[in-house]
Amino acid sequence: MDPSISRLSNDALDLWTDTEFIADMEASQGCCVLLGGGWIDEDILMLALQGAWLGYDVRLLLDLSCQRCEGDEGLVIKRLVLHGVIPTTLRQTALEWSVQIGDRGLRQLVRQFSG
Repeated sequence: MDPSISRLSNDALDLWTDTEFIADMEASQGCCVLLGGGWIDEDILMLALQGAWLGYDVRLLLDLSCQRCEGDEGLVIKRLVLHGVIPTTLRQTALEWSVQIGDRGLRQLVRQFSG
């Protein structure tokens, strides 16, 4: 796995107190945290809020997250946006990244694979 991608093995709500994760973030000099793959109205909500409070640029990958309680997703997204968390999708993030690094070939590849 790419070393810039962290996968959580412990309780997700302990992320911001996980000394290994924090050390990895500091070593990578990363400032953007992409969150997805969990309950948007539970784990992801708490992680995103904490990350924003700590000063990270937090992005919520909506297409990799789901809601546990029907109807909560819209409320969660509104709340997170108020705290500066940016809702996005994996496709949008990949395209943004390819444009940011200025690689036209990669941008075309992203467009091709994302439909």
